[in-house]
Amino acid sequence: MVKELLKKIIPPETVFQFRKIKGRLLHRGNKVYCPVCDYSSARFLKVTGRGRVICPVCRSMERHRLLYLYWKHSTELFNQPVKRLLHVAPEPGLFNLFRKDPCIDYYNVDLGSLWARVKAEITDLPFEDTSFDVIICNHVLEHVTDDRKALSEFFRVLVPGGWATLQVPIKRETTFEDPNVTTPEERLEVFGQDDHVRIYGKDYLDRLRDAGFKVESISATEFLNDKQISEMVLGGVEDIIID
Repeated sequence: MVKELLKKIIPPETVFQFRKIKGRLLHRGNKVYCPVCDYSSARFLKVTGRGRVICPVCRSMERHRLLYLYWKHSTELFNQPVKRLLHVAPEPGLFNLFRKDPCIDYYNVDLGSLWARVKAEITDLPFEDTSFDVIICNHVLEHVTDDRKALSEFFRVLVPGGWATLQVPIKRETTFEDPNVTTPEERLEVFGQDDHVRIYGKDYLDRLRDAGFKVESISATEFLNDKQISEMVLGGVEDIIID
């Protein structure tokens, strides 16, 4: 409750600056590197069951670091001309990165985030057709009951020739979902997290194609060497899905 109240009072710039100072003071070193905030530290912060994967300075996770490197080296996201970007459920590190970049006209959408520019359901986006050049949505769709409707909305608001990264955790060959599983307790038992509504499989790419996207799956090893993967703790991270 106190944390949420402070978020309402304290501007994002102050929050990020405080985290940056705290992270640099407590985790000085050069064993790991985060490209999102361009900072080396002694260690990343620990996540239960996954090891040390969170940057102590910008709070990026391994998937964010991998995506940033891909966007920087393989797309024109951070170059002129200005791109209109829609960011779903903004993560702190990426939020801070995008909102300051002069090449990005930044919009974000979420129901719960106090920093969201637009409060809306992604199954009913309040934007005109072909409104955005780029859409970024990381690990959100597994929380959305009608993910196919959300994907169709993304496709609707994306300009022809635009692109999206629509990441989900893929843990099976075939997607598993059961609409009869509705309580947090049941979802925790069946899907592994109390706010998930499915476990995605490799056929997630077919859902993207059904929505109209052209799909490309890219592994970290395709553009990073072993030393970089180790230094940024990217081993085992999911493939990038570019649409």
